Amino acid sequence: MEHDFDTNNAEILLINDIDHEGIISSLRTAGKVYIKKMLHSKPENWKKIVSIVKSPNVKAILGKVTPKTYNFFADPDYEEIGNILLKEIAKKPHQLFVYESLLGTTPNPKETDDYREANLKLLADASPETVRFTNQLFDFYNILTLPYRRVSEVTISAQAFIEATDEGLLFRVYLPSGRMWEDEVNRLLQLFRDYLVRVAGENIRLGTCEKMNYPRN
Repeated sequence: MEHDFDTNNAEILLINDIDHEGIISSLRTAGKVYIKKMLHSKPENWKKIVSIVKSPNVKAILGKVTPKTYNFFADPDYEEIGNILLKEIAKKPHQLFVYESLLGTTPNPKETDDYREANLKLLADASPETVRFTNQLFDFYNILTLPYRRVSEVTISAQAFIEATDEGLLFRVYLPSGRMWEDEVNRLLQLFRDYLVRVAGENIRLGTCEKMNYPRN
C-alpha cells in the first residue's frame, strides 16, 4: 500500500515495502516527512514517482528491490521511464536494498538447506537474463545497491542512513581502534577538514563516535 503523507512536503521517499517499524520510528524521531510509493504499478505511477524524486524537498531515497521489481525494469513498456527514474535517483542520497542472491553474492556454505531452497525459489521469480539486465542497469546509473539477507539488516542500515541524512553527514569512516595507521588516517581526515574550511569555505565539522564491540558467543 502506498502512503501519500503530505506529498508536497515529503523529505524522504520510501520505495516498495521498506516501511518497517524500526525505519518509520527513526523517521518520526528525526521529524522527517516521508512518502511511500510502489514500483509494482503502471508506468503512469512511475512518472509520478519521478516527479517526487525531482522535488527539491526530497532529500533522500530508501527502497527495497525484489525479483518482481527486476521484472518491471526489464519490461520494454518501462524502459524509458525506468531509465529516467534511475537517473534521477542517482542524483540524490539513496540506498536500494536487494536480496543478496539477486546481486550474485556468494552463498555461505554453512547455510541450511532450507535457506538455499528459499534462495532458489526467490531467483525463480526472475529469469537470469532479467537479473543480469537489471543489475547492469543499476551499475550504469551508479545506483547504490546494498545486499541483505535478513530484514533486521535492512532496518539497521536504513536507520544509520536516516541519521546521516538528518545530520548532513558528508561521509562516515569506520576505523578500528588500535589498528595500524589509525593515527595517520585521523590526521588525514583532519587535513581534509581543514582544507574544506579554509580553502573551500565550507562549514564542516569532524566528529568521532566510539562504538563498543562485545565478544560474540
